[in-house]
Amino acid sequence: MDRKPEALSSAFLEGMAKLSKIETLGVTADMSQEDQDELVERLSTAKAVEEGVDIKDVRAGQRWYVESLVEFAGMEPEDQLESLYRRKFAQQANETEMLDAFRQFKA
Repeated sequence: MDRKPEALSSAFLEGMAKLSKIETLGVTADMSQEDQDELVERLSTAKAVEEGVDIKDVRAGQRWYVESLVEFAGMEPEDQLESLYRRKFAQQANETEMLDAFRQFKA
């Protein structure tokens, strides 16, 4: 099955943004749990101040974000693009395209 160009383009742009954020935040695939926890706290504090909410209200979301960046950093480029493409495809494909994808996966 040919790739949906719009989904592929969107996945590429999101991937580049993630890689940029990974570099900016100093995230690595082998980042220690302690370093992840420190980053979660730093990001949670900044977001809580920015949004005027309690840090407890944003910590879980920031933990998920950091964990997803660590996971993404550990993937090969092909896997990075594939993981993003699948989500973008699901957001942009019509029903026929989705059913075709299911059929191809099953084959």
